[in-house]
Amino acid sequence: MTAIDLTALEIATATVRGHNPNAAPLPLVPAGMTPLAALEAAVLPAVMRPPCVVTFSGGRDSSLVLAVAAKVARRQGLPLPIPVTINFVGIEAAEESSWQEMVIRHLDLEEWEHKDITTELDRLGPIARSVLKKHGVIWPLNCYVHEAVIRRATGGSLMTGMFGDSVFGGGRWVQANQVLAGRRWPELRDGLRVGLAFAPEVVRQRVFRRGVDPAPWLRPEAEEEFIRGLTAARASAPRRWNRWIDWYAGRRSVGLSHLSMAALGAAVDALVVQPLADPSVLAAMRATAGSRGIGNRTDMMRGLFGSELPDALLARPDKAVFSAAFRGEAGRTFARNWQGDGVDTSVVDPEALKREWEKENIDSRTTLLIQSAWLNTQPAD
Repeated sequence: MTAIDLTALEIATATVRGHNPNAAPLPLVPAGMTPLAALEAAVLPAVMRPPCVVTFSGGRDSSLVLAVAAKVARRQGLPLPIPVTINFVGIEAAEESSWQEMVIRHLDLEEWEHKDITTELDRLGPIARSVLKKHGVIWPLNCYVHEAVIRRATGGSLMTGMFGDSVFGGGRWVQANQVLAGRRWPELRDGLRVGLAFAPEVVRQRVFRRGVDPAPWLRPEAEEEFIRGLTAARASAPRRWNRWIDWYAGRRSVGLSHLSMAALGAAVDALVVQPLADPSVLAAMRATAGSRGIGNRTDMMRGLFGSELPDALLARPDKAVFSAAFRGEAGRTFARNWQGDGVDTSVVDPEALKREWEKENIDSRTTLLIQSAWLNTQPAD
């Protein structure tokens, strides 16, 4: 079983905290190395190991990875990447077909595979249970979704658009940096945002603490540790974008994501490449964007990768929502019938957790608890 080192509190809150003390700093990049050139280099190892599968939703991040992979494959005379799309049948909020078709036409790709999913991706559905039995609880909480397509990459490679939301989002202080860089006319609330960005960290902690939702299924001491750790992490995020990207790259959450995806790939002898979190890509973005960044998500993608995809896609204001696919009957049934076993009671209050799991809409932060409790109550093979 894969050793993904999640603490009991992290499993109980689906929140990974802190930095990896062994994380290497982002490298220096050669003068003139653009983020696009760095991204092309990052996808090359996967493209060189066909079949090169790209999990493709039609969103901006997976579309960018697919576009750059196709470009590199054509340049190198290698087999084109294979986009594989999970169709979330019956979930209207996950509908992306028009965006997907736009990208496939733009890239002139003939091969495009689909996998229809109904209830299989429930947090305790057959796919999740298969992953739990092979690897234990992994991170992030929806990472197991890639098990649905990983076999198509057997002996080859798999790439995803993971990390794009964070990297292109510009960090916690993106709005303040927009104002400080003179890229937009200040709004009334911008004075508060800029003031908070320059406030002492202890002040930021007090402000951010008010925005943390309670986790009543935790023991009081554990809940206080959770809230304190989360507010400290939010308050410690650097204001300057180039420092923020270094800070982000060293987060334990990033490192554990890489380990989890690598474990899924190793089971089928597939190289897993996460190009949007490649250290050289992040370093090239740091050198290009500087201390104030480039702007918001759309500004970032247009400014760095605008030549690769239709502008309508780069500027789209929305994104699909897949969460309903994970909240099916299998997980609810287990939670409803749960007898209090399989959780760390030094962190979790079983009676309070049972009350949470009796609700119609179970807090998504207990997803790893549901999975862990199920796994811990399974008979030994």
